[in-house]
Amino acid sequence: EIVLPAGGLIVWLSMYLGFRVAARKSEELFAMAGLSTRPLVRARPYDDTEGFLVDSSAAMDGQLLPLSRSGLFRDDLLVPRFVLDELQGMADAGDERGRRARRGLETLELLKHEAPNRVYVLDDELPEVAEVDAKLVALARRLQLRLLTNDINLAKVAEIQGVPTVIPRRLAADLVPGVLA
Repeated sequence: EIVLPAGGLIVWLSMYLGFRVAARKSEELFAMAGLSTRPLVRARPYDDTEGFLVDSSAAMDGQLLPLSRSGLFRDDLLVPRFVLDELQGMADAGDERGRRARRGLETLELLKHEAPNRVYVLDDELPEVAEVDAKLVALARRLQLRLLTNDINLAKVAEIQGVPTVIPRRLAADLVPGVLA
């Protein structure tokens, strides 16, 4: 008669201790499974017509600022923190790419203060994905945003995965008249 309550107590204690250990080690358990503990939470919902996820190549290109100032990009520009980190890493170099990365950081700063659209920095991280381009495509898919990039290969990969892309350099070239007087 004492076996059933004792067994129930042992099961309850083991479940409680298992819960405590799992709660304490949740980040490690999720990391072992290749998942993130940080949910992608947005202050308001986005759809694919409300914003652009900005790639480092689009920020470094000189076309983004004039196109935004002209009003072609009226939607929000969202820059992931890992893209800013990539730009900062490139800007620390003293070569041509470093100069372009510094110009990209300056462009984002100017856009934040002068352009008609809003610029946000996203702190969302995808630890299950290592490469920056793959993170961009995965984040754009999760947030249902368009990808703003000048990297043709990234644009092709994103389009294959169902992420709409906009290429500022191609857009600027299409706006130049074919024949000048």
